[in-house]
Amino acid sequence: VINVGRVSNDELPVVLIDEPALVSMAVEHFVSRGFRNVSWCDAHMIRQPAQRGALFVDALKRAGIECGTLARERRSKRENWSVHRKWLFSRLKLLAQPHGIFCWDDSEAANLIEACHAAHLGIPEDVAVLGVNNDELVCETLRVPLSRRQIRRKQGQRFENRQKKTSRQMQ
Repeated sequence: VINVGRVSNDELPVVLIDEPALVSMAVEHFVSRGFRNVSWCDAHMIRQPAQRGALFVDALKRAGIECGTLARERRSKRENWSVHRKWLFSRLKLLAQPHGIFCWDDSEAANLIEACHAAHLGIPEDVAVLGVNNDELVCETLRVPLSRRQIRRKQGQRFENRQKKTSRQMQ
């Protein structure tokens, strides 16, 4: 038995993501595209994303870029999407553009993209969103391409940007 989850158990071998390598590739993704306005997005405020976020903020600082944060603690586990979306919408309107945002995972990236659409912000013209995990169900249902971190055990690691319809094409 091997633990591939987020919780460490001293009795079981554990398989975890190489967070520093992941963060390094995310920073490279934004820096190589010339982004000077970058933020970390974690609306869940749980331990593992907080660690990834801290690594991301530190790596950007070393690259000479200040990193903003889109993070909040949900009032309850049952908080509905409309409350969360209103919060994201209000924060997105305050961001300098163009803006790159690194999200904890693809689900958070999808939430962010929907909030950007509601705020009439273009993806990727105004806000470039980077997700993690290559969740096909999430990524295939988005109205715009999602740059995302794909982790492959045997083939190495790379970014993938799927070509999908943009929000303008769907209107």
